[in-house]
Amino acid sequence: MAEFTRTERVDWEGLPLALREAVAEQVGPPAKVETIVEGRRTPLVATFTTRSGDRLFVKAAPDYGTRAGEQLARELAIAPYVTAIAPELLYAVKAGGWRLAAFEWVDGTRANYMIDSPDIPKVLQTLADLDRLQVPPDVPLIWFERRWSSYAPAGRELTRLAGPALLHTDINPTNLRIGPTATLVDWAAASRGARFVNPADFVICLIASGHPPRDAEAIVSDLPAWRDADPLDIDYYARTVATAWLHAFWNLTNPWAKAVMHAAQQWAMHRHDQT
Repeated sequence: MAEFTRTERVDWEGLPLALREAVAEQVGPPAKVETIVEGRRTPLVATFTTRSGDRLFVKAAPDYGTRAGEQLARELAIAPYVTAIAPELLYAVKAGGWRLAAFEWVDGTRANYMIDSPDIPKVLQTLADLDRLQVPPDVPLIWFERRWSSYAPAGRELTRLAGPALLHTDINPTNLRIGPTATLVDWAAASRGARFVNPADFVICLIASGHPPRDAEAIVSDLPAWRDADPLDIDYYARTVATAWLHAFWNLTNPWAKAVMHAAQQWAMHRHDQT
């Protein structure tokens, strides 16, 4: 489930001095830190360039008591298990009541999900690779069905969304960097749940990018996570997403939030009309 809650942002100089000093000791002092505008969940999202010219992607958030801190801790916990499709975590620094994560820099462009985009096959391969990843049970991920407990119109059926599979849950174009492969970034909302959720989320993104619902489903039809799913489970997810996002995104003006809200309604009606 994509979320559009924004966090108050800070720049490099706004971080606690103790954290900046600890980063300088472990990583080296920065030659330049450029704040990245995209990114809703984390107080600092930036490009960090060392004096030797190396570029890193960094995130920083308070260590305790904030949602942003919990999400960054989750990214740190999942990082060792997703390096096949995600940037490698190079440094993790804690000081001054904050933590900072420094990831390898990934060259590439934002994914294009439009009709006939050459990026789509690369994204499908990344989703297939994601489906094969295994994460130990002690890694503190969110149980996906619990995220919907306040929204689901038929809460007794939430078990349809449960399972052990690793879910990214925010497969929007900004979170896929396209180069030779599609690299999946921003694991702040990583969850455990039903396998079909990853391709189902991509279906909604494809519809939001202009694909008719039937064509969007055809694009993911060869993915085992989709192919092996019970259609009634997918129907339930479509209904749940459409209902929840209509409520959660009603007053938002973010263009992508509006696009996926409309896409979820289209998808739910498509699933309904097929029954």
